[in-house]
Amino acid sequence: WTFLKSDGTDAAWSAVIPVPAFASTTYTTNTTITGNIPYDTTPPQVGEGTEILSTSITAIKSSSKIKISFQGFGGVATTGPLSVALFVDGAASAVQASVIQTASVNVAYAGSLEYVYTPGDTSAHTISIRVGAPSGNSFMNGVGISTNRFGGVAAATLICQEVFTV
Repeated sequence: WTFLKSDGTDAAWSAVIPVPAFASTTYTTNTTITGNIPYDTTPPQVGEGTEILSTSITAIKSSSKIKISFQGFGGVATTGPLSVALFVDGAASAVQASVIQTASVNVAYAGSLEYVYTPGDTSAHTISIRVGAPSGNSFMNGVGISTNRFGGVAAATLICQEVFTV
């Protein structure tokens, strides 16, 4: 048997087996989030809510898609629901939004969002998540404001994965 070995720095290997781009970030803070996102019929705007997560990803192939996933838990101090909005490259309007439905105040609820983005190039793109209640304060990673759960290891996560297409 003959085995080939590479330390990953050899350009010939990446030409044969390219490694898809991957980026992730976490938000572990439990603090008062004062930014609001209206719960109405309009797309969330980049100036609404509070940005809690941001990462950059550069596709290896211009024909690739980027699978974006967000998950986290949070709630509101006065009224709900807690809105989650996804922005690409700081555009004025969100490309996708979701809600963490909150039946009671100062109680944590789980929420998620998934989106497939087609950049069409190999440039860096910034993906960000903004959250906010329609009025009043909100929080993530805890029960109520400044009541962190799980000793600081609870986290909202943003994951971006390149998916090669043919």
